[in-house]
Amino acid sequence: MSSLQQIQESYLVALDKEGLGLYQKMRDAELDWITATGFEHHDFGNRTHLLVTSPERLELPDISELAATRLEFSAWIKERIDGRPQTIGDRSTALPVWITPDGRIPVDVTPYAYDPFTRIKVRSQTAWRGAANLGQTQVFALFDYWLTTLDGTIARHKADRHQARAGEAIARKSELEKQREQVKAVYAEHGGQLSARLFTGQQLKFRMVSSSDALTTSIATVAIVIAKKAKIEVVKERQRNSHGSSIEVARIGKLAFFKVVS
Repeated sequence: MSSLQQIQESYLVALDKEGLGLYQKMRDAELDWITATGFEHHDFGNRTHLLVTSPERLELPDISELAATRLEFSAWIKERIDGRPQTIGDRSTALPVWITPDGRIPVDVTPYAYDPFTRIKVRSQTAWRGAANLGQTQVFALFDYWLTTLDGTIARHKADRHQARAGEAIARKSELEKQREQVKAVYAEHGGQLSARLFTGQQLKFRMVSSSDALTTSIATVAIVIAKKAKIEVVKERQRNSHGSSIEVARIGKLAFFKVVS
């Protein structure tokens, strides 16, 4: 099995044109629903949305379109993950939830009257993708895969005359090519003994505090809380310089590079 095949098997779920279309349809329905709530909206990136409302405003817009597009995309994923964990795609297709002092409750259940949250602290930490380290050959095979995939995306958008989307994909490809050159420089400086790990971005933990309760939770996609004059504080990850017996020497794109220390 080639390095690229190993990476695809371990880390990647490729979306073809049909899959990308279903994913975009799901995303569009999600954003339309968020807008329709009229609630205070905090977008933390990576499809992490926090909606804040008052005890007087608990009515939600119809959820049927949002649920249908999630079910459609989930079914498409499940048909294509033979031999992989059946939980793949569950987080991406999770429905919005209410967050209460007792935890999450489904979006179609009206929450009980609880003491509104007055303080929300958001703490970030790196979300690693997989446990295995990548060698130099695998890292560059991964860049080749990403660039090839973007070439296909650009060609499809041009064929469909979606010039704006094609332009965005071209910009992403240009940035990826710059990152590959930066990676070459890192290997030139530190040698081929470096190991690398993929990460998907920042994992967020939310600390919700009221006058009588407190809880810490995460958000899969969209969460709704009842709050009153809530202060929302974002705390950045404290940079750690080591990973086991290794020292992190660089972070480029979605890759972190580590050097073994004696």
